[in-house]
Amino acid sequence: MEQIEQPANDNSARAGDSVPKAGRRLKKNLSLDADNFLIQWRSHLSSKKDPLPALRSMCKAGINGDASDAVLQDIISALAGRAGIAERLALHLAFQLQFGKPNSFTRRLLRQLRTSFETSISYDASEFAGYRGESSIEGWVIQNAPKESSEFELWLRRSVVVFLEIADSTVRFTGLLAILRELSRRGKKLSKPERTFVQGIIAALASARLKPGRILNFYSGIQMIELERRDILDRERHLQMTIRGSQDTIHSHEQKIASLQAELAAANNASALNDSTMAARDLEIQSLKEQLRLVDRHWEGVSEQQLAKQGGALRGKVQHELQEALLALDRENPNIEMALNRLRRIEGIVKE
Repeated sequence: MEQIEQPANDNSARAGDSVPKAGRRLKKNLSLDADNFLIQWRSHLSSKKDPLPALRSMCKAGINGDASDAVLQDIISALAGRAGIAERLALHLAFQLQFGKPNSFTRRLLRQLRTSFETSISYDASEFAGYRGESSIEGWVIQNAPKESSEFELWLRRSVVVFLEIADSTVRFTGLLAILRELSRRGKKLSKPERTFVQGIIAALASARLKPGRILNFYSGIQMIELERRDILDRERHLQMTIRGSQDTIHSHEQKIASLQAELAAANNASALNDSTMAARDLEIQSLKEQLRLVDRHWEGVSEQQLAKQGGALRGKVQHELQEALLALDRENPNIEMALNRLRRIEGIVKE
């Protein structure tokens, strides 16, 4: 993939002016109306030169006025005439959208190209949402990268375009690294990555004219990887602290559970002892009730016997006194005083 660079001068014209002749230089970044824009667009695509710099300049200038969906579709259809130009242009537009301030035309054009690319490579952004986004996007690259080298270059460019739209920077960076890893796997094997890295720096510094941009590109990649590494280390430390805290909490809970289980066992033992004691007390109570019942029956019998004896003795005394009273009265000269004495004795016996 070519290096992102500043847009070159284009051959655009003022709105309403006639279409400029081929090779004629115009003032840069002047927007055209839709019709002239489309004519100029097709003119650049039909040129033998690489049309990308001119197309980028036209996208930066935009269209004077609102471009209809039909015009936008004609612009995209014209790109199909040059193999790979749509993907190369989309790479620059995606970069500009991610790190710059593109105009509305560029946004609409890029949105249409991305939709087309997503369909062609079977890409669904929802698959990479959530905490598993990093591993998901790595697996997607491995599974979907074409085996044929002729298809791989096109797939690679389209994948980078859609990846740059991912909001999560970690998932986005992971996807780009996965693509570069897949690209390096298909290229020449590097037995000594450090040597190759230093060789690239030496080549940039040893050129006739020093180009700091190349070295800064190396440094930017290293810086991103370093930031990612530090972020991973920070997350690892955070996870270790979280795990350690969770382990302490679990250990504390386990101790509380063990203490509660010991208390429960002691309570169960005490409850079993109390149950045994209560059962023994119940047996004693039943035994005492039975003894009381037998005692009651015994004394009831004794009382009945005593009452019978007392009743018989009382009856005998009363009958004797009553007979004596009757004899005292049943004569020619009744002895009333004796009879009264006998009756008083009966009264005394009854009161006893």
